[in-house]
Amino acid sequence: MRVGDIIVNPWVAKEYDGRLNPNYATIYIGDNESIDYKGRKCRWADKVYKDNPEKHCPWEVIGHIDISGIIENAIREAVGE
Repeated sequence: MRVGDIIVNPWVAKEYDGRLNPNYATIYIGDNESIDYKGRKCRWADKVYKDNPEKHCPWEVIGHIDISGIIENAIREAVGE
């Protein structure tokens, strides 16, 4: 996985209480962590797969965003550039 990949957690339901489950699809931020759409940091990417790259990674990458570009643009807007 690369930083910015949108990944699906295969062990949680897509919906929870009739709404999209925040832990279903998250954005990978590196070091075995991701962020859900509510801004909460999740640490559910199993270390076993990180330490054993020959094993199949069960997380499906469904998209990618340029995190550094988004953050840079937000900071530029905040400082008025």
